[in-house]
Amino acid sequence: MGRHTLKKRKGIVGIEAAIVLIAFVIISAAFAFMVINMGLFATQRS
Repeated sequence: MGRHTLKKRKGIVGIEAAIVLIAFVIISAAFAFMVINMGLFATQRS
């Protein structure tokens, strides 16, 4: 019985890690998009 809950908890921790990783990738992609847009805006102005 104790082993079953440990396995379940490990699975939940794995899912949490995957969610955090996906969120980090989305945030970094949005940040990169913002930086690229700022660079394009600066080159258009000059």
